[in-house]
Amino acid sequence: MSNMQPNTDKSRQSLGRSLLTWFLLLALLPLVLTAWLSYYQATDEFIKSYAWNSLVDTRLQDLVALSRHYDYIYDLFLIDSNGNIALHSGS
Repeated sequence: MSNMQPNTDKSRQSLGRSLLTWFLLLALLPLVLTAWLSYYQATDEFIKSYAWNSLVDTRLQDLVALSRHYDYIYDLFLIDSNGNIALHSGS
């Protein structure tokens, strides 16, 4: 009859592990949500800033010079931040 007694150590360990897992999952959910929202707001503000526009203008000029220097770049579209095609170096 002693074989019929439940193993309380295993059930406690299983319950503790389950509670720890759920606690970690539920604690990480608001953390991930907050991090994602902060990242989205920061990138949105940066894209609307003067620093972003000057960076795009500078890099666009570099890409135009690159496409004019090398002949093997024959199908290249350079698109600005508004979605307009700035350069098409196709045939």
